[in-house]
Amino acid sequence: VDGDVQAGFNRSSYRRPAHVAGVSDKQDGYFHVETLPLFLRARYGRFLSPYTEAMNSIAEGFDFYNEATGDIVAESLRNANYFELGIGWEQSATEGWYVDLGYNYVKGGGQVSGSTLLAANGITLPAGGNLYDIEGEVHSVSLRGGYRWLLAETWTIWATLGVVKPMDSTTSIDRDVSGPLQRALLDAASRSIDEYMDDVYKNDVWIPVIGATAVYNF
Repeated sequence: VDGDVQAGFNRSSYRRPAHVAGVSDKQDGYFHVETLPLFLRARYGRFLSPYTEAMNSIAEGFDFYNEATGDIVAESLRNANYFELGIGWEQSATEGWYVDLGYNYVKGGGQVSGSTLLAANGITLPAGGNLYDIEGEVHSVSLRGGYRWLLAETWTIWATLGVVKPMDSTTSIDRDVSGPLQRALLDAASRSIDEYMDDVYKNDVWIPVIGATAVYNF
């Protein structure tokens, strides 16, 4: 779910957000191709906790994964940086229907308990502490479409409906261990959780997107 208010130049030839409604800290770029009904867009920013919580609520609501797996997703993508690049078709440069295809990259990290890892995947963990550092990277494609309205030559309203599909991921866990045996157990556990999460992202997760954006045109 996405919603924000943004400021732009000359009917969104460039868009920079003035306010973001609590989901992510981001910067946007939107570039219209003058001779073709095409546009390019780029976005970068950081996931905030409400965003990953909303994503988990959707995924768990659709039974894509269980609560323990949701905790792993939330922690591995905590405060994640993300980058998005897309190309799209637009009915006109000012208002009308549009559709775009994008690539998304996300990388973050946090901490997760051994009991959560065990509940999600039943992996064998080394003896010792119960808290693990976890990092995650996810590569996704997105397909979005919608309609854009131009209001009084100064505001552009975007309504968006789409889906994000993860295509590849890397997840790793780590913590201080003593001795080569404990390190070998930890490395094996990290590979196991990586394979498990990659399977979850690739085969189980489809994230619906509903968005509304307001752009002020200088």
